[in-house]
Amino acid sequence: MNPRSPFLASLAAAFVLAAPSSAAADVGVEEVSRFGGAPGQEVRVIVGCGACTHPERTPPSFPISLVPVDQVPLPYRCGPNALCSPRVRAAPRRAPFTYLGKANLSEEDPRHAGRSYLLEFAIPRLPAGKYTYAIYCDSCLDGKGGTLIANPTARPPWRLRIRRLVGAAQSSARQTARA
Repeated sequence: MNPRSPFLASLAAAFVLAAPSSAAADVGVEEVSRFGGAPGQEVRVIVGCGACTHPERTPPSFPISLVPVDQVPLPYRCGPNALCSPRVRAAPRRAPFTYLGKANLSEEDPRHAGRSYLLEFAIPRLPAGKYTYAIYCDSCLDGKGGTLIANPTARPPWRLRIRRLVGAAQSSARQTARA
């Protein structure tokens, strides 16, 4: 084995993680109300879609899930100088993903040339750790299914750090869960 092979493999992996896919450049998390919190706390996420300018091709919503940072599906090479988002059949709803809901087209003025989508949710009861948003885009792919747009580097605003419940908050959450 060539002694430089591990170095080149590491360099290639770093490139893949750092380079955005073409879909990620068009659809992505633009703003969040918080970068972390405990289960039950409210979060507001604004998704921007730069390619959503044609009325007939503007989706009404984008389903969004959370996934642990270390389990984010990575983009794949789809051309000599291109990376593409993973293709999936539907919005992910099974482990390691946690489905949050749909970011719906917002009437608020967008901060860019495209459209804005809004999702408000309560942080789900998940193990403490770093998570990133995964956006399902069925209009980003011709045919059945769609693409899964996620940020493998999990930097703000894509990141959500979930803290564990402590003390009275933990007891209150247990009582709420039983009700």
